[in-house]
Amino acid sequence: MGLPRLTLLKFTYDRPMGAGMRKMILFARVRKSVTTLVQSIHGMFCRSVRKSVSDKTEQAIEEFERLSGSGNSNGWRFDRKEIHER
Repeated sequence: MGLPRLTLLKFTYDRPMGAGMRKMILFARVRKSVTTLVQSIHGMFCRSVRKSVSDKTEQAIEEFERLSGSGNSNGWRFDRKEIHER
């Protein structure tokens, strides 16, 4: 009993390539479409990240301004020695 013959599986180099202009044009179009799609997705992602970062930045600035007060310390000064003595 010998090995079963696999007639369905053939390597592509067993037959002549036969890559005509149609296949080359098709692959070029597919490659261009995929590249365009990837660039589009990348652009959407970058815009989304920029928007969320700028929104967080604006929120942080507003919170800082709200918490910082009017800037009047009523004569109080920061004294490092006093802080360490506590």
